[in-house]
Parts: sequence; structure tokens; C-alpha cells
Amino acid sequence: MDVNGHGIHAALISMSMRSLLPGLLRKVKDPTTIIEELNRHMYKLFKENPIKGLYNFPYFTAIVAILDTNEKYISYVNAGHPPGMIYPPDTNTVQLLSEGCMPIGLVEKLTIKKETIHYKTGANLLLYTDGLIEAPTKSEMILFNQIKKRFKQVCKVPNKNVLVQILIHRMAHSEITDDICLIHSFLK
Repeated sequence: MDVNGHGIHAALISMSMRSLLPGLLRKVKDPTTIIEELNRHMYKLFKENPIKGLYNFPYFTAIVAILDTNEKYISYVNAGHPPGMIYPPDTNTVQLLSEGCMPIGLVEKLTIKKETIHYKTGANLLLYTDGLIEAPTKSEMILFNQIKKRFKQVCKVPNKNVLVQILIHRMAHSEITDDICLIHSFLK
């Protein structure tokens, strides 16, 4: 997840959602229901207690994904977050995790589309925040395409540290002006 803005307001939203998630994840295994509950909580919290000033519409983006390693699928909802990527090294295609809904907290009732992607053992999963593809001197689409290309290249080489290679590649192309969170996993 990635909260809009910076500072105390963003930290408070993050902590509020963080305190909600463990109990929610113990009870619910459906990404749609999890997104609905996060949105209900976020919308209620700030509709009843609006923040005045710069952040009149607090919201956050997120990808909620359930990974089933026995059946080899990922069921997910992308709530306005940059699309995750799945890349099996035996292909030349990156699948994007882009289906879902608008960011969490903007409207009372979200229209949500869940997607399920089947994968093969050995595929790579990359999730990241928008700081990876935002830059003052380049368009997001150019950086996104560069990151996608680099992800494919690095995944084809055994024993490469995917996250380090992507971050080094990103740093070489433009100044970083936002925080970046990267998650990589070899899917079993």
C-alpha cells in the first residue's frame, strides 16, 4: 500500500490500516472483501473526521493478493496501485497485475474487479510503489517500460539479486523524488 502525501498524516493512515489488517487477514481470504473492508474503514474514518487543508481527500493505493502455491495461482485486486508484474523466465511476456478498482478511501462504494492469474513454478513476481516509476525529468510510462524490460533481463540470469538490479537501473535513469518499496518473489 502507498498513502498519498507525506509526513504525519500519511503515517497515521498507514498505522490505522496496519492495525486493521492482521485481524482482517485471519478472517478473510478474498481480495475483494479485503479491499471493501479497507475502503469502508478508510471512508468512514475520514468522512466522520475530515482533515482540513492540503489533504482533503486522504486515500491510498494497494495491491491485495492471495497466492496459492498448491494450485499455482494469484488472485488479486489492484486498488489504483502501479501494476505488479509476473514474469516466467521461459517466456518473453510480463503479465501485469492491473485489474481492480480506484484507490481506497475516495468513494463510499467501490466497483471492484478481481483477477486470477495462473503461473508456472519459477515465475518471478515484482510489486513496487509509485516512487519507482515517478521522476521529475521522465514520463511514468517511459520509466515503467524501462523497469519492465530490466525486470525481464534480470530474471533470465540465475542468482541475480532482482531488487538490487532494478533499483540500480532506476537510479541510473533519473533522480528519485519519492519513497520506493520493492517486493520480489520466486513463485513456487
